[in-house]
Amino acid sequence: MDDIDKKIINHIQSRFPVQPEPYRAIAGHFGMTEEEVWLRIKRLRKRGLIRRIGAVFDSAGLGFYSTLVAVKTDPAMTEKVAEKINSLPGVTHHYQRDNAYSLWFTLTGADREKIDDTVLDIGKWAGVFDIMNLPANKTFKIKVDFQI
Repeated sequence: MDDIDKKIINHIQSRFPVQPEPYRAIAGHFGMTEEEVWLRIKRLRKRGLIRRIGAVFDSAGLGFYSTLVAVKTDPAMTEKVAEKINSLPGVTHHYQRDNAYSLWFTLTGADREKIDDTVLDIGKWAGVFDIMNLPANKTFKIKVDFQI
């Protein structure tokens, strides 16, 4: 990763242009061609340095409900349970952790009842020993830009 890659990453974290040709706008900002910017971003994504480019929405502000969920699994079934969880609509930020509750994820849906029903269903899956629904009592949003 060179200095230009670093500048592009720093720029797109919070100033990604919302317009029909965003890569052209980024290129103009740095005095580059659109193709050069696109190829650099593509290479950075392939290397795993950029995982996703997309908007972040305030789900509660849009009328949705979300919760944090922790799942205790049979260690032999953890991967299979994780695949099933990942296939559910509304699942984000899914992590495997090295403790009894090995799978943690956020789940967003139309309302609390829908989320509670989904959590109850997951609790009945093969390989799931226990599940915790951990809705936030208070939300703290911290904006983080990783300056490279």
